[in-house]
Amino acid sequence: MASDSSIVGRVARWLGLVGWFAVGISALRVTLEVYLWVMGVLSHDAVTATAVDDVRRLTGGMLSLLTARALRTKEEWGRKFGIYATLVGALFSLRAFLIVFQRDHTVAPLIGLAEFVAVAVVCRWLARPDIVAEFRQSDSPIPSWMIVCLVLVAPIAIGTSFIQ
Repeated sequence: MASDSSIVGRVARWLGLVGWFAVGISALRVTLEVYLWVMGVLSHDAVTATAVDDVRRLTGGMLSLLTARALRTKEEWGRKFGIYATLVGALFSLRAFLIVFQRDHTVAPLIGLAEFVAVAVVCRWLARPDIVAEFRQSDSPIPSWMIVCLVLVAPIAIGTSFIQ
């Protein structure tokens, strides 16, 4: 694969690395937890409690991989998918705002606010004229399988936000 020295290419490469790291760590954790549960070292409750975080990390990593692939196309639909994926990824931050109502957490709401600011910065970055110019303008739509993935990730992000 040819090296892409543009800023979008570098962001896509790093986003892909982050995605593979998150997917790899999640898969390793799930494998280890299931193995320890089968061997009787961990209880069913302990495995269930960590499964939610593993599912969140796994779906977030997959979303990063999809976004990296879309940005690498350098098509206009890839840029739009990057914005949509960023907005869907913001749904994973709902948990931090739910913690606001608990008195023993003071840093989590600030982290959640920082994540939403980061989403605004990324969406603005993808809308900058110099970044838009790096994408080929075309009428081709976002592939339907990528839309289906976004539709599947959103309920996972929202649904797991309420499980603590």
